[in-house]
Amino acid sequence: MAKMKSVIEEAKKTPQSVSRGQVANLEYGYYNKIALPLAAFVFGLVGAPLGIRSHRTGAASGFWLSIIIIFGYMMLANFMAVYAQGGVLPSWAASFSPIVIGLGFAVFLIRQRNG
Repeated sequence: MAKMKSVIEEAKKTPQSVSRGQVANLEYGYYNKIALPLAAFVFGLVGAPLGIRSHRTGAASGFWLSIIIIFGYMMLANFMAVYAQGGVLPSWAASFSPIVIGLGFAVFLIRQRNG
């Protein structure tokens, strides 16, 4: 992380050698090193209330639901990466917005199951 941070700082000091998109890509990768492990935690929080299911549903329904959730996360993360590289969003916001949205969804599901 320290090496990556120094590379980003060096790239910001010499804007003629590195494009703005490349710097944004480096920053997005830096913040994603923190955000990606948090995604596993969010998947666990989302999966816990979804794991409480009726006995009438089959095991395949849980598998497909997990595939859909992971696919949705990956699509959102890719859209945010494009927005970060284009300069629409700051890199830290693009990295952590799927986590925040996932936490919101997890809180909604947990409240739905408890109430």
